[in-house]
Amino acid sequence: MTSREILTIQVGHYSNFVGTHWWNLQESNFSYDPDNPSEINHDVLYREGENLQKQVTYTPRLLLVDLKGALGYLKEEGTLYNVPQQDETEFLWNNKKVEVTKEETVRKTPFIESLNNPSGVSQSTSFNFDDDVNTWVDYLLPRFHPRTLNIIKQYKHDCVERPFHVFTYGRNLWSSEQFSDDFSDRIRRYVEECDLMQGFQANSVNGFGGLGASCIAHLYDEYGKGIISFPCMDSMTTRSSKLGSIRAFNTALCWQHIEEHSSLYSPLCCGQTGWSQSENPRMFEHLTYDPELKYHTSAILATALDVLTMRYRRKEYPNVVLTDLCADLNKLGRKAAATSLTLPFPMTPKMDLIDVLDEFTGTFKVEASYATCNETSLKTSL
Repeated sequence: MTSREILTIQVGHYSNFVGTHWWNLQESNFSYDPDNPSEINHDVLYREGENLQKQVTYTPRLLLVDLKGALGYLKEEGTLYNVPQQDETEFLWNNKKVEVTKEETVRKTPFIESLNNPSGVSQSTSFNFDDDVNTWVDYLLPRFHPRTLNIIKQYKHDCVERPFHVFTYGRNLWSSEQFSDDFSDRIRRYVEECDLMQGFQANSVNGFGGLGASCIAHLYDEYGKGIISFPCMDSMTTRSSKLGSIRAFNTALCWQHIEEHSSLYSPLCCGQTGWSQSENPRMFEHLTYDPELKYHTSAILATALDVLTMRYRRKEYPNVVLTDLCADLNKLGRKAAATSLTLPFPMTPKMDLIDVLDEFTGTFKVEASYATCNETSLKTSL
């Protein structure tokens, strides 16, 4: 079966929150039962490799970008390809008089600890993700290839004095030869591994929007493949009018630039509008969530992405590709699309789909994660 591979690019802290839920969903869809194989062709998003111990690996075909300090306990090179480091035994100075200052070790969440020690966890064990999760690595399931993680060391995560929150900051970073050459080389190496690559899927916003837009322009110029973009916007509220203005400025520039080079783009947000910090989050009839928790809102957006992209990942339709989805929603030349979501689908365990449709009158209440502009509408029900 031809894989028709896709390279996923996540640019930004909130995009990585969404992406972590997304990749956790992909991991949960793996089936190791030969009598009940998965309906999904995982080779579209994953790559097979080999580590230095000659062990076969199966990792996401992914590049992600975040700021220094966002990784917590996770090493930038990951843990799957670790090489034991030899201790230095010779010094050119008196090392006993050298004062060494180290950052405090970041503790792993109970959930991550349970992954490292599964034998010590019972089926009744529960985890308090709402309180434990501070960053996306706190609930990350998959293990990454060493080239996946890309950390911007010029800026620090959650730094108030020097935040990375303006579109032009990202553009300037891409213009730096050191970053663009390294990141472009990582893209090229992933692409060269593919037998029949079908395209790219990317998400980014705020200061990372400038970086993501520049990356998408590079993909468009160098590879000419289909590109579907999802600018992911956090719905957390802010009382600062200045930050709200910066957010609107970033959003406008991000959408303008990705529209030029993407085959299709669909902004995603759990707020009523993506232009400014909305104090009125979208409500779901059968779902309770905290709009102030990135862990909650990103899970909703990841669910929408999983269903939306299912069309070009199923084994049943091997000839359907990413550009087919883009073409169906871009018939009038409009590249902006609205992703609407019904979550969960209103069906109880003892009902089947026919029962639901027979009893239903009227229209389903659909809450959307979308941008308020003239778009093509795509509705996704779960």
